[in-house]
Amino acid sequence: MESYAGAWAAGLLAFAFLLLRGAPAERFLLLLLLALSAALGGELGYLGVRQTLFAAAFIVMARYAPVSPSVALAIYACALLLFFGRTGEFSVLFTVGPSIILLLWAAFFAERQRRLARPVAGTGRRVAALALASLALPFVGAGSRTALLVWLVFALRRLSLPILAAGALVLAAALSFPRLEVWDRVANSYDELTNPFPEVGINLRAVELLIFLSWFQTATLSELLFGSRDLIYMPGDFLGFRGDPVYVPHNQVIGIFFQFGAVGSLAILAWFVGYARGMKGFPAGRFVMLAYLAVGFVAIHGLVNQDLAIAAAVLLWLARRLPAPAAAPPATAPVRRAPVPA
Repeated sequence: MESYAGAWAAGLLAFAFLLLRGAPAERFLLLLLLALSAALGGELGYLGVRQTLFAAAFIVMARYAPVSPSVALAIYACALLLFFGRTGEFSVLFTVGPSIILLLWAAFFAERQRRLARPVAGTGRRVAALALASLALPFVGAGSRTALLVWLVFALRRLSLPILAAGALVLAAALSFPRLEVWDRVANSYDELTNPFPEVGINLRAVELLIFLSWFQTATLSELLFGSRDLIYMPGDFLGFRGDPVYVPHNQVIGIFFQFGAVGSLAILAWFVGYARGMKGFPAGRFVMLAYLAVGFVAIHGLVNQDLAIAAAVLLWLARRLPAPAAAPPATAPVRRAPVPA
């Protein structure tokens, strides 16, 4: 618990804030998760409380604490300098968040011009520069398969043909360097999902799925509804991963369903659906976040983290600064001319 002191403090403050100022649905979700955690008790209850507090912190960031893209990028830059100064490595942790933020920023400028219904000087260059910078980041340092895949999903759905062509050139140049670690990460995602027992060692994330399916087939109705009470099925306890008996599964779907059952999982899903609907006024930004969620669940599993929370706060800041859509010109009734007397 000591290693999570900062996260616990932030989560407790967020929990208290939502109890006082949050919407009824938010208070209901947190109290439900807390009750399910208390019912589990022991180490599983501890994990449930920790996830509940993180959910509180995420909700506060996503709904009440907007952060500008420039401030968020400055935070990442400071964290990177501290990390690099201690380890001398450029971590993948500092390429995912900034790449998603740049993509959200590009979506904002494109949406702003669409709403104004008139050309805005420099918008095309800004969108292109931000989008291409977002594509370049996944190839820096340790690389990021998540950021790369999110960019590809967004580009094929939202970006203009010239930016797609420029992105294709960047990808072609990157493909000429097969030693880039991002390609290994993409291959590892496929391998982890299809081959749980390679020649050397095991793929922990695929084994998580096998363990979960084993538990699912033997779980009681009460466990399926409200969460498991059998710690043996937690991958950390089952595998002795790094000696941590309460290792949290990287696959968030598995971890949430295992700890909170169908009741807690459906409550969390309902909140996310409401959150996505609340961003319908910024469809391009919402698409980035939904692509991030989808790619994260499939490709890396370990998705619900500080990068997602910061990106949600940036999305909130951008959505609040979009201009109102330009009013359509009033319809004019056709002028009827009086008949000319013969």
